[in-house]
Amino acid sequence: MIVEYMKHLVNGELVNPEWIVTGDFFPNMANNTYIGIIDDRVDRLHYVPNTLKIMDKASIQDRNLKIEFGDTVPTNEQLTEAHNIAKDW
Repeated sequence: MIVEYMKHLVNGELVNPEWIVTGDFFPNMANNTYIGIIDDRVDRLHYVPNTLKIMDKASIQDRNLKIEFGDTVPTNEQLTEAHNIAKDW
């Protein structure tokens, strides 16, 4: 499952939560969030907060556009490039 998450502070260091299988994708420094992968619910034997934002391909693409362009209107070329970044997700 793909999620948006924030890092945890452990012994004064920012680290990925233990339940993130792989992460640090598409950092958004405006709100200190990242995209990561967690085990699907059926495969999980541990607690994962239910406050995580579940992401899909379209929501990752939209998030990348907002990170890159904010409130400005991107050109068609910029839109295509931003959508291609997450096409394999």
